Amino acid sequence: MAYETGTSTSAGDLLDKIRLFCVSLGWAVNRWNVQASYRELCLQKGDQFINMKSVDNASLLVNGTNSSGKYGIAINGSDGYSAGAGWDQQPGYPTRAGASSNPQYVALLPMVTNSGPFPSYHFLSPNPDCVYVELEVTAGCYHRLGFGKMETYGSPAGGGRFFYATVGSHVTDSLGPGSWLGSQVDGNGHDEGPWRASGFGSSNRSASAVRCLVDGIDGWAASGRASNYSPTAKASTGFVYEDLLAHLGVNQLTNRALLAPIVVSAVRDDEYISPIGRIVGIRYMDMTGYLPGDEFTVGSDTWKIFPIYQKSGRSREKAITYLKV
Repeated sequence: MAYETGTSTSAGDLLDKIRLFCVSLGWAVNRWNVQASYRELCLQKGDQFINMKSVDNASLLVNGTNSSGKYGIAINGSDGYSAGAGWDQQPGYPTRAGASSNPQYVALLPMVTNSGPFPSYHFLSPNPDCVYVELEVTAGCYHRLGFGKMETYGSPAGGGRFFYATVGSHVTDSLGPGSWLGSQVDGNGHDEGPWRASGFGSSNRSASAVRCLVDGIDGWAASGRASNYSPTAKASTGFVYEDLLAHLGVNQLTNRALLAPIVVSAVRDDEYISPIGRIVGIRYMDMTGYLPGDEFTVGSDTWKIFPIYQKSGRSREKAITYLKV
């Protein structure tokens, strides 16, 4: 297990720190392209290939939409690496169903309320194959991205490789009704945490994906409750726990919150699901009685808590917690 925290000055600086953290865990750097307004990072560990791009006031292509003057980090996965391919079009990259141009699918950690410096970042790795990033974009408000391998059920094609981030489309800093920041986290269609919104039913705003082989489709399945709610040809889903946890609250005997694992399944015939695996070292929980960054222990394990967005704000008491040590 590994943990690191600190401050970051920009999207590019954060990506550089992610790079160094991954290297310390044994990841190899296939590409590190440093430019004035953007950086590209392609990582590899065994059969895992993860690709990221940071932008600081630069153009960024997100799922078919190219916008200028953006800040943030985009991420996707692939099956290999080619020096001659774009950062987001590496061999076996996830594709959007029906896209005639710019078919690459990515997830995005946006920086719209603050482009840096950032109050804090937290890197967590429950094992060397998994890396999770929590970024405090402004005081008390958090975005995230992560990648790794699941604890799989059996031996699925793709080995349970996954990636996720906050949103799956360009967003703004608007607080108006119906906007991203003007809506509760479970009412805007964005994941904001791994596979959170897959049961809500959004269109192309998925921000989580798993590599799998289901019903003859060999590729990446993005989050969505059915194929027409996922940008990719196949959808994947995770049970949405937070409302149940909010009702159950805290265990009255131990005064501890209940922890819910993230079990990811492939959606079949838009009606049935086939479980693929469980995300390592992440749980959803209700954070009543806890503050952002608090820690608690269960046996020999220490867990660290972050709100899905902002405690008592957009995400109320809904939280994500990571195995720290």
